[in-house]
Amino acid sequence: MQPADLDRLKGDLDNILAVVKKVPTELQEAAFTVILQRWLDDIGGPKAAGQPPTHSQPSPPPPDLPQQFQTFMRANALTNDIVAKVFHPVGPGAQLVVSELPGKGKAGKQISLALLTAVGGALSEGLFKCSLEDLRNLCVHYDCYDPGNFAATLKNNADLFKGYKRAEDLELSSAGLKRAGDLVKSVASATST
Repeated sequence: MQPADLDRLKGDLDNILAVVKKVPTELQEAAFTVILQRWLDDIGGPKAAGQPPTHSQPSPPPPDLPQQFQTFMRANALTNDIVAKVFHPVGPGAQLVVSELPGKGKAGKQISLALLTAVGGALSEGLFKCSLEDLRNLCVHYDCYDPGNFAATLKNNADLFKGYKRAEDLELSSAGLKRAGDLVKSVASATST
């Protein structure tokens, strides 16, 4: 960048900020990054054909997803591609598309399944909830159902669920949302290798 480019940036920055302020608040940071990167690319001259873009900011989540899920994606640095490796389609009606669940033993896999099921529900409705009946059925499907310890496993991980009460459906707590975001990234990464 040349000294003249800095002077040009000072003049253009007000215009960039005016455009960014027109974008919804939750997307302003991403918009600013994209516009500034485009501005920097423009002053750097034309790119060679096939050269990848220099910015690494993930694109904003698709606007057709529930707002709560978009916030979850941003908070956990999840991209549409990452989510698509774990759920299909990405949106209403999403189904878990992993063949192997992470977790130590049946209990670890049950908790992974509870977290992923809640994330799948949020893709449709925006609520990070999991019904006990759905969880039991999926545990049977993934061969991690332990009827004698099913409730105890949930109780031992109650911090992952809001107001956990025996025999009630589950909703992810903030700790559960964080762990679910890490889990989605981990599962997606495992399917890439």
